[in-house]
Amino acid sequence: MRIAIIGAGAMGCWFAQDLKKQGHRIVLFDKERKNATRAARRIGCASTQSIENALKDVDAVIIAVPISETPNTIKQVLKTISSSTIVVELSSVKAPLARIMPQLKKTGNTVLLLHPLFGPGAGKRMEKTIVLTPLRDAVREKRVLRSLFPWARVIVMNIREHDRAMAYLMALTRLSLLALLKCWQPYRNIPQTTSQKLLLLAASTLLNESPTLLTQIIKENPYTKQAYQQYTRTIQKLLKKTPYIKQQQEIIRENYRGMNRLYRAAYTLLTNM
Repeated sequence: MRIAIIGAGAMGCWFAQDLKKQGHRIVLFDKERKNATRAARRIGCASTQSIENALKDVDAVIIAVPISETPNTIKQVLKTISSSTIVVELSSVKAPLARIMPQLKKTGNTVLLLHPLFGPGAGKRMEKTIVLTPLRDAVREKRVLRSLFPWARVIVMNIREHDRAMAYLMALTRLSLLALLKCWQPYRNIPQTTSQKLLLLAASTLLNESPTLLTQIIKENPYTKQAYQQYTRTIQKLLKKTPYIKQQQEIIRENYRGMNRLYRAAYTLLTNM
């Protein structure tokens, strides 16, 4: 297949490399022209200076641009491509797509609303999950997804379920870690505890994200405020009731039985750093 990738950021490049290894012909476009040229040279694929050239005679288009730019990019793509071209978008918040949803449902194109639950550092051995938000026909869209990404573990969620879950799993995680790092700043010259080191290891992911992505994961999700309010209520309960802390620790231990193995692996990693 000839596949255009719009957006030569970290995830766009990850998918360009993956699809090239599968034998597809890849052309990269980015509004920052130099980014596409450099990335294409590194990956060993083609790049182009205009989105119209990128979309010429393609079988599929993958849109990997900032969340706030995704709706307008999809509209631009749909005006240019044929009805047989597959359109894939990869945004981690789906709410901004609401205003173009009627247009997406009317188009003759197969449109896949996807969210990869992994970052651009994902290697061959890592299990890679993709959330599919069905637009019209979940069974058909899942089949097309697997034809493009046969390695994917697929989870199907509607837009509301997806964004609510990501408010807790992505936005709240980032808010919490940013706030924690901010509070630690006055004490950064004190030797770190093991707990700090482990949390800094978790924070390293978000600190390596682009500021635009980090901000939009938090601000574009309509459920972020709800997640934050539940989080602060939980903290208040933990502060007020000493028995509640112990009770919740026991419940959480039971729910996260595999954490001992993960802790040992992380501790081994830290001691070798």
